[in-house]
Amino acid sequence: MPLEEEFLPLAQGIVYGISVLFAIWIVFKWRKKAVSGFSASLFLSYLLSSALGFYFLFNTLSGESPAPMASEENSLQLGLAGVFWIVSVISLFVLIQYSFRTSRPSKDLLQK
Repeated sequence: MPLEEEFLPLAQGIVYGISVLFAIWIVFKWRKKAVSGFSASLFLSYLLSSALGFYFLFNTLSGESPAPMASEENSLQLGLAGVFWIVSVISLFVLIQYSFRTSRPSKDLLQK
């Protein structure tokens, strides 16, 4: 797929940079005991699996597949991107469910 030459490295840098910043943020929150270890591990698994999914997606978009096996390689890359995306969505869903079970609304919000 024809794209501008600078687009893929820029997009990869943005995705991975934001993922690293969120990973550092959640580790600091976990060390301060602001979040539980289970929710921190779920969030980190979400970040890792979504970053891997984006890696395979960007790898497909770059078009650097060997010529005789290009369609098979692209299909494999898209399949792996989809699998890692599903894993990230499942971990995010479990994290949201866990946060709703562990957090309690304050009494001030219930009285309004």
